Amino acid sequence: MAAQPHELATGNIVRRVLGLIRDEASEDRNDTSTNSPRPASPPIPASSHTSSPQKPVRPQALATIGSFARTQSMFNLLSDPNVFPPAGSNASTPGQVSGASTPILSSQATNVSALRSEVIDGIQEIMDEIKSVDEQVQTYADIFIHPGDYILVYQPSRTVQKFLARAASRRKFTLFLVVDPSSATDSDSQYASLLKSMSSSGSNVITILNSGLMVYMSRVDKVILGARAITAQGGVVVDAGAAAIARAARERRRTVIVLGGVYKLSSESKLLPESLVEWGDPSKYVSFADGALVSHVKVKSAVSEFLPADHVDTYITNL
Repeated sequence: MAAQPHELATGNIVRRVLGLIRDEASEDRNDTSTNSPRPASPPIPASSHTSSPQKPVRPQALATIGSFARTQSMFNLLSDPNVFPPAGSNASTPGQVSGASTPILSSQATNVSALRSEVIDGIQEIMDEIKSVDEQVQTYADIFIHPGDYILVYQPSRTVQKFLARAASRRKFTLFLVVDPSSATDSDSQYASLLKSMSSSGSNVITILNSGLMVYMSRVDKVILGARAITAQGGVVVDAGAAAIARAARERRRTVIVLGGVYKLSSESKLLPESLVEWGDPSKYVSFADGALVSHVKVKSAVSEFLPADHVDTYITNL
């Protein structure tokens, strides 16, 4: 999250995994006295039953075990300190003792093993949910795109492309594909699958540059944009250039629809719009071959920008 603060979805997934661990840990820890069978766990190392501090049972420092630490990171994260005491501790008994003087070390170790298994299953469910986002979002295409509609999209993401392809398979409509002038030459190869699915169904595709989109806005019925992230207040992080299209659609009273999976819904709400702008390489506009120009101007090229919530009419997610 610190390495790439503009990618809010990273923090969303981190919070979901931490919440999953907390929920599962709370459930397992409160169920230590149950007699229900638990998944089999590996036996506790013999060294864990001794009081000698010279043989710690916790793994060594990360710097000394290399790749082994990475494979055991989930084990360390979910280990109970009462079951696996820290290295160098002088505790004579690694486990606690119940009121009946019955060691509960084995029960705790079983709970930790069950917890790890549940958390890993939960992480796999999150991964499966992310993989199926596009297929679930495109099921709503028939509801929002009608026959004869004029739809405008800007540098459509994979989610938006599948959404349009699903609608094109059921009905005919006209698509205005807005591309950035700097990437206009690559648009045919970049959106080849979308263009093929549109042409095969009989729908029309008109490619226009974003510098001339206002001429077409009067004919547009709906604008569909892909979200990089959606903040708690409803603002959307979009590709640079999409905000201008949304403002133009708002002036013309056109519907603006934003597509994005639930994992893009972020709890961040206090971020300033300026902090959500990501700046990229300006060489596609001004190269060092223009030496005289480069020496006298400062060129900034935005990669993403912030779209306020009042510019969006509908959000469509996979749920």
